[in-house]
Amino acid sequence: MTLSQESFIPYSVTKPKPCISSGVPFPQAVAHHLIHTLKAHKPYLIVSKSISKTQDFVKLKRALNDAEHGLEIAGIRFGISSHTPWEEVLEVVRDARECGADALVTLGAGSLTDGGKVIALVSLYFLFFWSGAVGEVYMEKSRVANTIPIQALANNASTHDELAQLSADEVERSGRKVNPCQVPMINIPTSLSGGEYSSLAGVTDEQSREKVMFLHGDMGAEIVVLDPQLCESTPERVWLSSGIRAVDHCVEGLGYLGREGREDGVEEFRKGLRLLVPSLLVTKTEKENADARMKSMWGVVEAMKGLGNGVQMGASHGMGHQLGPFGVGHGETSCIFLPQVLKFNARHAPSTSNPSHVLDPQKAILSLLWAETPVKSVLEKRGLSQETADAGDVIGAIVDELGLPRTLKDVGVGRDKFDALTKNCLKDRWLATNPVPVTTKEQVREILEMCAGDGK
Repeated sequence: MTLSQESFIPYSVTKPKPCISSGVPFPQAVAHHLIHTLKAHKPYLIVSKSISKTQDFVKLKRALNDAEHGLEIAGIRFGISSHTPWEEVLEVVRDARECGADALVTLGAGSLTDGGKVIALVSLYFLFFWSGAVGEVYMEKSRVANTIPIQALANNASTHDELAQLSADEVERSGRKVNPCQVPMINIPTSLSGGEYSSLAGVTDEQSREKVMFLHGDMGAEIVVLDPQLCESTPERVWLSSGIRAVDHCVEGLGYLGREGREDGVEEFRKGLRLLVPSLLVTKTEKENADARMKSMWGVVEAMKGLGNGVQMGASHGMGHQLGPFGVGHGETSCIFLPQVLKFNARHAPSTSNPSHVLDPQKAILSLLWAETPVKSVLEKRGLSQETADAGDVIGAIVDELGLPRTLKDVGVGRDKFDALTKNCLKDRWLATNPVPVTTKEQVREILEMCAGDGK
């Protein structure tokens, strides 16, 4: 059941979850789908601290505290810190259980989205059946309590060690069975990070400062609500840098497919780039251009569809995972690493078994972006020529035009952090799937040196 003027479509033909809602104000869409699609009535809200101070959040609270339609907010969490700290995830799990919530709603992006996915994965309190298809939820508390062992309903975790046992690496090592998520979730993204379309989530272990990945095919939202007007309040640097993160998905996705000689996913990544890069450049100069923001949001959808084909990322993503816990935003890690990783790959392509598998995707990216008029204008303004530039030059020029950080120095990360970064980076699975596999500390240090920005 959809609203008038609403578009409500499945994410893709092969993956119906999440459904994507657009075309109506987000408070109206969320309230409608909690009641009519998810059959939920006590949502737990996770909202970014900045948005919680706006009228947008006031409107959402008003829509979800609707006694006439049986809606009541069970509880609210104001913010989850950058890179989703381990202990904060457990805090929300405990609070949501005590509140008796029957759904999660996240308003924000990045850490909130990742946190929501892991919270839904480990929650135990929620007593209902979930059939796995959007719109097929029903409550039957007495039956659950009387006839089904509650331990079978979710993956209970209340401590650091219990959560660690559900990480992707630990599940792979131990062969542990991970139960499907039991808590339906709605995401309302306010950035372009794209986590709402992924069954992967990263949580930072505060003890080691290492990003730990969680992966389950059932993780993620049932519904994603897109509202470009809401996103006008997103800080410019957050919006644009998260857009470069989505560009990174497309670029490294094309690099991986080229290395593997595959075509599935290529068109999605290309379409994502054509939507993302021009619209980001427009948004930089026209903040209230809702059409440009919507194109960026659909560009993220295409990027994430490409990733859904079993595509692995490369060194920009892998090293970015480990730079994040040093206080650098997700998107900004891509601004710093992606241009230089492209140059690293081009430089070392001759050492691989098939250099054309490394270089051809970069040439295709260069041609694709140069064919977009807004992009071409920026590149030529910055003195680049299609005949002499490479993909690293092009991505770097776009990052510069958007006014985003390009070096580790720009984000306050000095050489004193290089040893710890190198150690953590080598643990990340995506360095080995880079078009030029990064498997030694010397290779990691080479990329860090390229990104240092201190002139040494």
